[in-house]
Amino acid sequence: MAGAGDRVVPDGAPVERRGRLLDRRQPVPLGSEGSRRILFQRLLGEHSGRAPELRHRRSAGGLDPAPDRHLACGRQPLAPAPGDATCADGFVRFQGLPGQGERASPIPDGGLQYFQYALVRAGEHNFWKRPVRTARQFANQRPAQPSGGSEDQFLIGQPRAGRALVAQSRSRGRLFRVEPSGLRVRPGGFRLWDAAAAGHESCEWLDRLADRKEYAVGGGEPRLAPMPAPRGNPGAGFGDGDGLGLTEVFPHRRVSLREHDGESKERPMMQILRQMPVLRYLFACSLLSFLLLAATSIWAAGPRSQNPADLVVDYKLFQNPPGEYRGHWWFTWNLSTLTEEAVIKMIRQAAQSDACGSFMITPSGGSTINLSEAFLRGTRRQPDTRGVAYLSEEYFRLYRLAIEEGLRNGLPMRVLYDELQYPSGMAGGLLYSKYPEAGAKSLELAERNVTGPAKIELSIPIENGIYVGAVLMNRETFERIDVSRNKTAKGAIFPVPKGNWKAMLFYLDPTIRPASNKGGFVDYLDAGAVDKFIQITFDAYYSRLKEYFGDPIQMTFYDEPCMHLSNGRMWTPGFNEAFQKAYGFSPMKYYPALWYDIGPETAAARNALFGFRTRLYAENYIGRMAAWCARHNIDLSGHQDQEEVRNPVGIHGDLMKVFEHQQIPGIDDIYFTGRSNVAYKVVTSSAFNWDKPLVMAETYAAYRQMSPSTALKTAMDQYAMGVNVQIGGRPRALGPDGDRFVGRMSYLLRHGRHVADLAVLYPIAFMQAAYFFATPPTSNRPASPPQFYWPLEGGLIPPELDYMDLGEMLFRGLRLDFTYLHPEVLEKRTIIENGLLTLNNKENREQFRVLILPGGDTISAAAAKRIVEFYRAGGVIVATRRLPSKSAEFGRNREVLEMVAEVFGFPAGDPLTAEIRPVVDDFKNYFAHRNSTGGRAYFLPEPDIKLLNAVLREAVPVRDVDIQLPPMWPVKMGTEYDGALTYIHKVKDSRDIYFFANSQDTAVDASVVLRGKKNLEIWNPHTGERLAAEVRHSEQNGEPVTTVRLRLAPVTAVFFVGP
Repeated sequence: MAGAGDRVVPDGAPVERRGRLLDRRQPVPLGSEGSRRILFQRLLGEHSGRAPELRHRRSAGGLDPAPDRHLACGRQPLAPAPGDATCADGFVRFQGLPGQGERASPIPDGGLQYFQYALVRAGEHNFWKRPVRTARQFANQRPAQPSGGSEDQFLIGQPRAGRALVAQSRSRGRLFRVEPSGLRVRPGGFRLWDAAAAGHESCEWLDRLADRKEYAVGGGEPRLAPMPAPRGNPGAGFGDGDGLGLTEVFPHRRVSLREHDGESKERPMMQILRQMPVLRYLFACSLLSFLLLAATSIWAAGPRSQNPADLVVDYKLFQNPPGEYRGHWWFTWNLSTLTEEAVIKMIRQAAQSDACGSFMITPSGGSTINLSEAFLRGTRRQPDTRGVAYLSEEYFRLYRLAIEEGLRNGLPMRVLYDELQYPSGMAGGLLYSKYPEAGAKSLELAERNVTGPAKIELSIPIENGIYVGAVLMNRETFERIDVSRNKTAKGAIFPVPKGNWKAMLFYLDPTIRPASNKGGFVDYLDAGAVDKFIQITFDAYYSRLKEYFGDPIQMTFYDEPCMHLSNGRMWTPGFNEAFQKAYGFSPMKYYPALWYDIGPETAAARNALFGFRTRLYAENYIGRMAAWCARHNIDLSGHQDQEEVRNPVGIHGDLMKVFEHQQIPGIDDIYFTGRSNVAYKVVTSSAFNWDKPLVMAETYAAYRQMSPSTALKTAMDQYAMGVNVQIGGRPRALGPDGDRFVGRMSYLLRHGRHVADLAVLYPIAFMQAAYFFATPPTSNRPASPPQFYWPLEGGLIPPELDYMDLGEMLFRGLRLDFTYLHPEVLEKRTIIENGLLTLNNKENREQFRVLILPGGDTISAAAAKRIVEFYRAGGVIVATRRLPSKSAEFGRNREVLEMVAEVFGFPAGDPLTAEIRPVVDDFKNYFAHRNSTGGRAYFLPEPDIKLLNAVLREAVPVRDVDIQLPPMWPVKMGTEYDGALTYIHKVKDSRDIYFFANSQDTAVDASVVLRGKKNLEIWNPHTGERLAAEVRHSEQNGEPVTTVRLRLAPVTAVFFVGP
């Protein structure tokens, strides 16, 4: 039975790890049997005169004693020889092993030059975990040199079972991943990985490399000759647009090695360093420290998700997508029963299935030995000593075993789950056990109606409550008086003026909620508390597994943090102080608005308080984790809870803003296809708003019915809505073909610029104004605890809150794509040019022709100002159900009313001054208004699909994508949803990418009119095939258009890709 340190050779015979190091000064003979690989290495200057430390491995048979085949040294250029590798048309072609045929790889930028290399025999030698000494990440990039002297390092070999080889280029400052489909460019990492073959028995390093001597191979080995560089971006990577690069070398004959007696040439500095070991050591340490510091500062500046290879459109990568674009196995570890054998078995079985490109581990259970009695009591858990304790040394030993076993089997662990089950923020109970003061708290209210004049005392009704403040509110005039200074040991005593008043005392309750295994999570609003959580979890992983951060670990994953679990009212002790520091006044006298209507200031008060709570959540929790990830060369991913709730204020605050600082926004898709449809565009739009190139979806968890068809329906719907990373367990029947389908979609749809004519203002100001803490039970769950289900269901939903219905009407009903715009983004990240509203991002620079205002009575004054500016510049505004009349800020209602008057022609809210347009056959009216610059505004009090389509057809006569089919309405929702025809249009690498998904059980045969003159190819995500598309060019309303025919069988998808 294989142990933690064992590997298995190809024939299944176990090998064992030995502890001694190989003597680097004594050559080890290379065997002549088995497949061979070649390590081509440009001189990096092993100035220390020492070779890297490599673990020696020996099998039962020992090393092959073949003294006649030692590596030899010399300095001669390699010339092409008959029967070796051939060079033509910018490619190097290698003859493969029997049955594998010829392989072609593009020449690197700058041509192939003079390499050092060594012969390595599979089954005997493994350059594994060798630190790469040059770690210049994106710094001081320079183009490849035209002749010898460049300092690149390449590892070229034969990947087996999807495993990758990785090397680092010093001159270009990047880490290169070589996969079976070709070269992948990935920033980050300090390691040279050879994960191509299992069962390596020993290691040999070119010890003479330290002497600056080079090696030449004779007798039938592949030879490389300089070639002109193909087109591409010099210095930006290999080959054509960072696509394929040097891949596999498959020598198929026995190799004889000959020695050369040429002398090496050294720079004087290197001679000095060779003769002075101490100076050499200090020089190496200083250089390494400098490079590490430079790399760390660069990594912290930007997300790791900005992979240059994602920015190109390469058909070969589309055909055979590398593992990082494919799915992720989701391994569940029961720590109570977990064994080494189980870890190894699950990894090997997953690798053999070839149905995913990587994996993630979700632990549960385990020993409670490290948890406090207070935590166990508060979460109603029983002590348990079985198994492995979460984040213990034994836990990390098994975790390392899983990572290494995955690398040995070509299945890297790319995603690090950050919790023991969910929700994230508990550290498996360690957070509350070690720092109970850092736990989440709820805001509570003790109140009494009183008639003054009088004197009243209000006490905190629980023993460990935390005093926040006290307020008097007149029940008739809504006058409010902050009486917080009258604090006592148990509450507050204060005088009450004449009149009818409500006396309110506010305090925090630190009781663990809920009293279950989901309780005991961190105070997400408190930066200090979150730092303690990071220290317990993230720092623990990094301190023990730091060599894997960046590669293979590319991202963390948090799971369902939420504020409603804290009795529906999460709050933090430092709220008032932080608010006053941010805005210059105390929020205390506005606290009554959290429960009650306080008169004309209600909307502004709730926006101030709930908006600041979301800001604390987004910055102190999400933001601090994202910053930690950036400093450690990984990305933060994860998702919130209950994204489909129409008003998110009570759950996570603001489903767009929470992802402002997160490198990879995410969403959860559970139970059944279509459940989260209304929320997808909110999350993906958040990514588009803040220029995030990747969007993740946890998928298929707890699906009630699962089949290959169901899995495909969900996946293609997700990707049409903007997702491009999928994590979750699929049905095994989907297999490698389904995995490649996901990989192809992911590859083409990551990065790029999203194209949509329509922007929909995200009505967060109205949602915050409409939400309040309350205790009455919800209407459809009268027997449930109100403090839990009230926020879970969004509180009382105003009937005019129609943004999600409007989104479904547009996206699935009319088949018109759109982007939700957050009001802060509308204010700070958009510009108006040529009558278009432009999202002025660096990569995702969208241009909108129409701005839609969903129903709601509250809007920010800054948003109102931008709406007026767009209208004056000739833009089109469409509003539904209810026009705004209140500002989200104090004292600025007039600015909102003036906007409505100018744009919609409703002075003082009077609609009769606007033009009324009847829709006679439907007995409905809508209002239209124009200005002298071409600006148009429409108000639809009762929008339906026919009315909305007519208005948008007038506003945008030539659409970006116009599917020539009748609208689909009504769109089925919830469990009744049975698929739709949807699309997404992106521009990447200056090429149009149109993705059409038919998740219905019926076929589609329709014409599609595309704005602009396009020449397109059809790329099939199911098979990887491509063929020319039949297109027809014409004009519509004076604009050039292209018509294609869209034929899709049930549950299929297709790409149309521009040249």
